[in-house]
Amino acid sequence: MNNVDFSTRRDFIKTSVSASGGLILTLSLPTNGSAQTIKNNDSYSIHSLVEIEKSGKIIIGLIKHEMGQGVDTGIPLIIADEMDANWDDVEVRTLDYDEHSRKLDFGPYPFSTGGSGSIEGNWHRYRIVGAYIRLLMRKAAAKQWEIDIRHCSNRNGFVFKQGSDVGLSYGELAESAAQLTYRGAPRLKNRNEFTLIGKSHNRVSSPSVVKGKYSYSIDEKVPGMLYASMERAPVKGGKIISVDSTKALKVPGVVDVVTIDASPSYDMWMTGAKNSVAVLAKSNWSAMQGRKALKIEWDHGPNVFRNSADARQEFSDKNKITTRERGEPELFKNNLNKADEILTAEYSTPYVAHALMEPLHAIAKVDSNNNVEVWAASQDPKKTADHISEELGITHSKILFHTRPSGGGFGRRYMFDYIIEAVLLAKKTRQTVSLLWTREDEIQHARFHPQRLDKFEIGLSKKGEILAFGFDGYATHPWGARATVPIHAKSQRNRSNVLKDLLVDYGSWRSVVRHLNFFSSECIIDELAHKLDKDPLKYRLELLEWPDWRHEDDPLKQRADARLPLKKVIVAAGKMAHWGRRLKKGVGLGIGAVKYKDTYCVQIAEVEATEKKFEIKKIWCAIECGLAVNPNQVKAQIEGSIIWALSPILHGGVDVKNGRVVQSNFDDHKKIRIHEIPEIEIQILESHRDPFGVGEPAVPPLAPAVYNAYFAATGKRVRSMPLIQP
Repeated sequence: MNNVDFSTRRDFIKTSVSASGGLILTLSLPTNGSAQTIKNNDSYSIHSLVEIEKSGKIIIGLIKHEMGQGVDTGIPLIIADEMDANWDDVEVRTLDYDEHSRKLDFGPYPFSTGGSGSIEGNWHRYRIVGAYIRLLMRKAAAKQWEIDIRHCSNRNGFVFKQGSDVGLSYGELAESAAQLTYRGAPRLKNRNEFTLIGKSHNRVSSPSVVKGKYSYSIDEKVPGMLYASMERAPVKGGKIISVDSTKALKVPGVVDVVTIDASPSYDMWMTGAKNSVAVLAKSNWSAMQGRKALKIEWDHGPNVFRNSADARQEFSDKNKITTRERGEPELFKNNLNKADEILTAEYSTPYVAHALMEPLHAIAKVDSNNNVEVWAASQDPKKTADHISEELGITHSKILFHTRPSGGGFGRRYMFDYIIEAVLLAKKTRQTVSLLWTREDEIQHARFHPQRLDKFEIGLSKKGEILAFGFDGYATHPWGARATVPIHAKSQRNRSNVLKDLLVDYGSWRSVVRHLNFFSSECIIDELAHKLDKDPLKYRLELLEWPDWRHEDDPLKQRADARLPLKKVIVAAGKMAHWGRRLKKGVGLGIGAVKYKDTYCVQIAEVEATEKKFEIKKIWCAIECGLAVNPNQVKAQIEGSIIWALSPILHGGVDVKNGRVVQSNFDDHKKIRIHEIPEIEIQILESHRDPFGVGEPAVPPLAPAVYNAYFAATGKRVRSMPLIQP
């Protein structure tokens, strides 16, 4: 898309003059409906997306959540490049979610940050923002010089007269540009005109992070606030029978002990409080000590008799529902009976907690008129406000959400139970409450990634044909389980089953359920390759050569031209790792190849495994993600994804016994340590395509690459996590 015609819509930009004489651009980006013009007369509360001060400073507002992934740099780069701004003049500010910012029309889910969609989903929108500003600046300069706009050009924060060094800075033009309006479509740059996009940049927040000046919600100090620590029902669905707070109230600094009832809509997205008891005090330490002194009697409910180890049994009885079924059951059955050989395999994964480095935290204030003010880090402040609105029976206009960055989200901060708890405490006590979760809270009351069991039953002919491909996936996540069906399979039976009555709460975990889909699918493709005596990498290329077939849900079953990028990335990864070279005994290479939405990511692992040693020596990663807006951050995302994915491979997840999560901290829910991290080599392939997501696609290929490499090194096929059983 080079040009977009908005000439039939209402004004795209509303300009106004700031108190400093600068330009405020209040933007309303058109979607399928009519654009809305937003009025903003306050130059200091940044409710617009872009503000240009007379001094030349360019302030770009951020409505996506910064959680270490670098969105605070990638998005402003897009706007600044199309503006022809001087990057040194740019300052990035996170916008609060309030009455003004809610009206910014940025398409679907504007305040939601996840699914690797922040840049991909807004690439054109943000470019249009910058292009309009570039046009307004040139128009203002032309008017001042009394020349045709065609004789003006933008460069590095200035507008120059054509063929001369006479120029005006954007700061000098800001006030006059604020008087202008424009209807129509700006010209977007061609790719060869980019000056910032496609080049590596450091994150804008890095200096403040390094200096310890980066402000998280936990750093916020609101006058008069109390500190809270909560004891939650240890078993899902548990209720309070009685509370003895006598000793807790005697702890110095403790002010009050209150109970909170479970939220009425307690599911994945509309996540609220569990039945719990909170201690409020004048410091975090006093609140936590008071909590330890509580005596609570719980009614744990029926889940107290359940264990995660019994999942296999639960999956096989009436506690499951089949949510999705594909294929030709009768043809599959007949073909399976005709098979000369049947390959069966079961892959399983445990529950996994996020175990964030920065604990969950929120501050909430609710006044007597139920006006709510929140300070917190959330991957979706709008959804959070939706739930606050529902739970308190108030409109969004009463909610002010001060959005803060976080030290990691990974999907956990999509679930806003910790914020709802703080709001409920503030409403009940009419005090400003700072609620801090402990490490034990975060692990034992996590929104767990699903426990999973995948069963394969595959019928082969003597010629190596896949006559029947059977898959039954069992998950504790309502999105269920899926599998990649090889494109030349003659028939399939593909079923997804979900545990009906959940043992623990579920949620998103970086790459959501897709890494589990690809874990078993990419490993079973490896098993098929070895069973058919074919090279695993070449076998994947062979699958991509087959013509279109009818399994519409298979990521590999795209049009032939859509499969070409994956083929290119597989070949590139193979070259990086020198696939096919001779390896010493006990060393093996394994591959995982993934199409994640429109990003293609392939990883090859080298593993050394003997009776005395196990080591992941190196990971090679090739990725085709369209245009890399900031290659430096793309590489950081890939490295982070690989390191993230290594933890359950090496250390597993969590266990549930008698309804309770067994693990509670980093000593028993281990995360990868620096000495366990292998060498990582990354290649970002050139692409003519627009940018696509990179926050999650590098997670799914890692597990199959490592497991397949382990098989290549040892001849032993492991199908569960962790790879090396304790």
